[in-house]
Amino acid sequence: MLIRTMALPSEHFGASGPTSGVMPQPREARAPGDQSAPPLWAVVFAGGIGSRFWPLATPSAPKPVLALVGGRPLVAETVGRLDPLIPADRVLVVTSADIAPAIRAVLPSVPARNFLVEPRPMGTAAALAWGVSEVKRRADPHTPVCAIHSDLAAAFPSLLRDAVRRCAITALSGGAPVGLRRALAFRNCARWRAGLS
Repeated sequence: MLIRTMALPSEHFGASGPTSGVMPQPREARAPGDQSAPPLWAVVFAGGIGSRFWPLATPSAPKPVLALVGGRPLVAETVGRLDPLIPADRVLVVTSADIAPAIRAVLPSVPARNFLVEPRPMGTAAALAWGVSEVKRRADPHTPVCAIHSDLAAAFPSLLRDAVRRCAITALSGGAPVGLRRALAFRNCARWRAGLS
């Protein structure tokens, strides 16, 4: 999921009337026709122990630190496949206090200040809201954000990065929110393809 962050004057929050729900248009961040990647940030969701993976996943070895695909932990694979498009210093990892030490241990390239630790798992919506608000605080309020789950497997990381780059360019040019659509699904498995949501 790619999200375009926008600055909203505080008087719009909780307001009702003709301007409620109206978001300002983003300012032009690049020259027209510039197809280079904008400075992206990522919010990686790494919460939950993965109880459906028991007995593999436990509180001391939660699902994001399991090496289920490839030889590295799932969350390390996810952060690694975003680089060089989104370097580790622009990756925010949202996790919960109960598993934060295990998550931090497998992500030495991510700065300590980039771990957003919830007191308890609050769900994806809360994690997304916190992550995007942190990006707005730390970077330009119009910075595109790639929101991604830590257990995403991608057979072709370069194609994933290219899709994220193209989505960011679309989002910055006023395009629609962009995400992934299911292409094929069968019992306990799905294939996804990039597209407009």
